[in-house]
Amino acid sequence: MRIAMWGIGNHARRYLIPALTKDESVMRLVGCYTRDIERSNEICGHYDLIQFDSENEMLTSGEVDGILLATPTKLHSEQGIFVLKKGKHLFSEKSLYLDHNLRDSYSKTANEKGKTVNELFMFKFHPQYQKISELIQSGKIGEAKFCNISFTIPHLSREDNRYDPNLGGGALLDVGCYPVAFVH
Repeated sequence: MRIAMWGIGNHARRYLIPALTKDESVMRLVGCYTRDIERSNEICGHYDLIQFDSENEMLTSGEVDGILLATPTKLHSEQGIFVLKKGKHLFSEKSLYLDHNLRDSYSKTANEKGKTVNELFMFKFHPQYQKISELIQSGKIGEAKFCNISFTIPHLSREDNRYDPNLGGGALLDVGCYPVAFVH
């Protein structure tokens, strides 16, 4: 599947883009869009990607099957529905939407367009998580009745959007969502 990345902040540059360009067996990163032209020039030039000049150009491109949202969390709800309505598969960094009532809207739009919606939690592919899941599912350790999880991140610059609740940052939506997703 050919995907384009919408937003290329620090996380996308450090982890997502290198991972996607390293193994293209399932997905192939073909392009990026960001409002930061200098960053776009740098990333698209380095990885030989299509540099989209607008979100509409990216969303209407015949070269793109799906979009990976790597923008601030607050923007995911609106952008995600827009991606689906334009007929593209959706892969979104967590959290996809801030209001659980939007779930039905996503399902309806995705079904109408025949597209998939994926909220990305990369820990699910970590060997430790896979081993824990295997142990629980096998029944070897008995039934899971209690889970105590501690999840932290290093402090970031105070200007980082992960600290801004108006952009969907904060303790629950940016960090707390990991233990919730883990238990779920």
